[in-house]
Amino acid sequence: MNLSQRITATSLRATITAIFLNWSLNILCYGKIQKTDLDDLPIVFAFFIISSIIISVICYISVILTIVPFYKISITKFNPKEIFKRYFPYYAIVSFVICTGLAFNMNIIEPFIINFIITVFLTSVTSWIWFFKK
Repeated sequence: MNLSQRITATSLRATITAIFLNWSLNILCYGKIQKTDLDDLPIVFAFFIISSIIISVICYISVILTIVPFYKISITKFNPKEIFKRYFPYYAIVSFVICTGLAFNMNIIEPFIINFIITVFLTSVTSWIWFFKK
């Protein structure tokens, strides 16, 4: 599998995972759907489409900026599994520290923001696994 195929496959998987995880967490946090909420269904659907586009762009950019540099620098010396074993633990630690730091240092404890940070961390870590799987 060449680099562009890896980027595309990983970004697509990350997008689907992030959309599902983000919306699932938000639905769980914000509770039940009431009868009056059904009038807002077109607005919710439009928000879902717009957020899905934004999430897909963010996933694509994050794969290119956070995974591909390690791959390109190290592919001449190591195979993909060795690159994964060498850099992934450090990436996971740094990613976790940044995400938890953001969660604790924000003045606004809003479930939507916390859900976003959880989604970012889980998606970024699993993207590494998917990218270096084969």
